Amino acid sequence: MKPDTTRTRAVVLMAVMISVAMIASAASIVLLRADAQVTGTAAVLRHSQSRAAALSGVRAALAELQGQRAKLLQGGTPELTGNWTLAEAGQNAGLTIRLVDLGPTEGILLQPEAAKINLNSVAGGMVKRASEVIGLSQERLGAIKERGAIGSLSELGRVGVSLDRVYGRVLSPESVSAGSALAAGSGTNPKDLDGASTGAVVAGVAPATGISAMNSALADVCTVYSADPNVQVGISGAGTTYGGMPRINLGLGWSEDLVEPITKRFGKDAVETTRQLLKGGGEIKSMKDVVGVLRRLGVPNRQWGSLLDSFTTSADPFVIGRVDLLRAPASVLSTIPGIDEAAAER
Repeated sequence: MKPDTTRTRAVVLMAVMISVAMIASAASIVLLRADAQVTGTAAVLRHSQSRAAALSGVRAALAELQGQRAKLLQGGTPELTGNWTLAEAGQNAGLTIRLVDLGPTEGILLQPEAAKINLNSVAGGMVKRASEVIGLSQERLGAIKERGAIGSLSELGRVGVSLDRVYGRVLSPESVSAGSALAAGSGTNPKDLDGASTGAVVAGVAPATGISAMNSALADVCTVYSADPNVQVGISGAGTTYGGMPRINLGLGWSEDLVEPITKRFGKDAVETTRQLLKGGGEIKSMKDVVGVLRRLGVPNRQWGSLLDSFTTSADPFVIGRVDLLRAPASVLSTIPGIDEAAAER
């Protein structure tokens, strides 16, 4: 009996087709997986490139600030480049880094932290007025202080302050990429005077003036970063040559280590005067004590600048919480004990 070759061939053909389909399916799966891996790798690469570019921008800004250190010490306003283009080897196109304007008008790339209220330094007579300016209750400020020093405004969330209230209006992604007008957004709940609710963030930037709890971010008037470098600014005449040098510390009492710096700065007569003051039992523990000494000695006010610039009572490299009188708005100045609202406006 002859075998049915037609059926045999049909079965073989069907088996081959199934095998080809299975191989094709397996190949497709492998290709899809490879494509997914390539896509994932590309995304990771883009993310890494973006982070590296942002870090380059930060370093470029810091380098420009370092180059203007003397100007900053003298109270000048630094200038920053708003755009950098990072050229890639072998490619025509480069990556552009743009500093985002802090607003409310274009061109504001820096905000002076010392022109704000340092939440880590609010105490005593400052609490009530600071509470009014910031728009947070005295109880909320007390809760912040009880937690100890905070390292970032974002930590205010731990005492119930919403991030909307902390950062307020922010630039929308569209306006950042296009550099165009601010996109519309929904506002913070007007009832959220104490930052307890979590309203939507408003696209845009908070106004520079008018510290209203409804339309300003805490970040516009508060800080935890303000620190005055404990070095001489270099005030008046020959004093300019001492700009950037450490201040002379009187807070530890008399020491022969004070002879050389005082002699260089003010001469031998000043050394003997300082020795008598510090050995005579008069403690100098704060700059308030230094001012008291200047008053008792009858030092003319016109000489106070260079003296207060030259001396300190702390060994710390930075003095935390001082307010920049040249840049702080009246609302911030009015929180300083001894300066009322009328004096702050003047």
